[in-house]
Amino acid sequence: MNDVLPKNVEFLFINKRHQIQSDLIVFFILKAPRKNDYYIRSKTDKDGRINLERGMISYQISRNMKDFPMDCSSTLEECTIMEIRIETKEELGNKIISMENYYPEEASLFKNEINACRNNQMNFLFRYTLPIRNSKFIIELE
Repeated sequence: MNDVLPKNVEFLFINKRHQIQSDLIVFFILKAPRKNDYYIRSKTDKDGRINLERGMISYQISRNMKDFPMDCSSTLEECTIMEIRIETKEELGNKIISMENYYPEEASLFKNEINACRNNQMNFLFRYTLPIRNSKFIIELE
């Protein structure tokens, strides 16, 4: 696992005028070579930062493998691409429908998170090739 990600990777989200972008819901998607990809959701803090911890990613992957063994089989080491995706509030709302079937409590919390986010009409997609060697990234949004 040490070969794929550092223990902690910090992302700073800013706009073209270099203003911090707080309260954005961001998906980090690990593209799996077999079966389904892994989605890690996070939100930028008041300083526009997200700290992505390797331990959190490992936990999410193991949880998905346990909960959905027929849908998830790739390990973190096998993932070669990580996408960073920011979606509109409408797109985020559509995700709640599928979450409610499997994780009703998490879906309820996500509804509250969407109400307080600043995603509005923002769409953004960026791809990184793994392994990631840097521990700090600045993501400039349109």
